[in-house]
Amino acid sequence: MNDISSSNDNSNPQQGTSSTTTPTSPSTPINFQKPEKFKIPPTQRDRRKLFVGGLPPEVTGEEFRNFFAKYGTILDSVVMVDRETKRSRGFGFVTFEDIKVANKILSTRGN
Repeated sequence: MNDISSSNDNSNPQQGTSSTTTPTSPSTPINFQKPEKFKIPPTQRDRRKLFVGGLPPEVTGEEFRNFFAKYGTILDSVVMVDRETKRSRGFGFVTFEDIKVANKILSTRGN
């Protein structure tokens, strides 16, 4: 019979990698706060953030960001990837510093 208390189950990434790990004291979380002008209340939609669909499977996050950087300052960009294949799922998101940039891109789509 297996002794469950001494087994090392690595299926949960929050568990340690060995049973000899000593517990650590709770640490103060790092607080990455955006400057006030970038904060959007959780009840509001961030209109600077755009959904971008129709991406080719081979597009990288760097290529995606570089493409949109020519329009304005980017706060965040991400290409959603398949966990197994590590290829693009065909869509991503880009967030601009200035809402005017996002609006300009939206007004020119389809042209």
